[in-house]
Amino acid sequence: MAILDKIKSRIKGVKTDKEVKIETVSKHFVEDTVSKIVSRYKKSAIRHVMPALMVHGRKKEVTLLFLSLKNISLIDEVLGTIQSNKFLEKYLKDIIAKIESYGGVVHVMGTNILAFFNVLLQNQHRIAAVKCALIIKEINENYESELKKYNLNLDVGIGIHTDEVLSVLSDNIFKYNSSGYLLRIAKDLSVRSRNSQILISSNLYKKVQDDIKSKRIGFINYEDLAEEVFIVEGMSIKDKFKPYMDRVNEVFGTKEVEEKKIEPRKTPKYDEDEIDSLIMPKKEEKKSPSYASKELNDLLNSSD
Repeated sequence: MAILDKIKSRIKGVKTDKEVKIETVSKHFVEDTVSKIVSRYKKSAIRHVMPALMVHGRKKEVTLLFLSLKNISLIDEVLGTIQSNKFLEKYLKDIIAKIESYGGVVHVMGTNILAFFNVLLQNQHRIAAVKCALIIKEINENYESELKKYNLNLDVGIGIHTDEVLSVLSDNIFKYNSSGYLLRIAKDLSVRSRNSQILISSNLYKKVQDDIKSKRIGFINYEDLAEEVFIVEGMSIKDKFKPYMDRVNEVFGTKEVEEKKIEPRKTPKYDEDEIDSLIMPKKEEKKSPSYASKELNDLLNSSD
């Protein structure tokens, strides 16, 4: 009878308690693996990002890029732990490097990668997040080809939202309190995204619409608002925007800058007399007017 019930439950798609426990353990193992890999390759001095209830802080606009790694558990199950870890390590290393090169601060939430832009003062942080997402999409397509031989795909959801937050940055911990829906909207967009689609909120769209190619695809309904959703297809023009680290390197030194030979400034040489003349310029003596004898007699006669 027990065997018959098990067969019926399998046919109906109902999982047994044992199967649920195995999936739960596998999920936690994968989440722990992702967290360890990210902490290993993350270079930013800011180690933690966390929402918190705050009264005092600095108001600033923050853009959140939310990456939802949807089928990592399946990849782990098919490839096996060792091969799956190698794949994840290589993939996440590339993703983290790109996020940080565009000025994003990386944070892990389960099997989701969060990238916060404008945690430190950053110009064009909205464009930086969109460009970073387009690069990540290209990376995903390259890794997708590696998984095809195992009949797997890399299903990553990408959602981006920008909103004003109340924030505090101290001891390399960034705390924020969003009166809006910063985390919620970005997460919901990534959940609706399939196969590396880049979905953005209407709030972000209004501020970058002149720089991107996009189209409206629908709405997300919340208690007090209906959020328009746009899908990004690319940049509208070949812009001159450079990754954050590229611009930093241009200022503080890269190979290109180091290769330029900067000659030391030459100090001009002066003689002692020249130095004295520079420090204490000579005063010109007033010369008394010279008159001819006839002119002098005329002056004297006129005074009489």
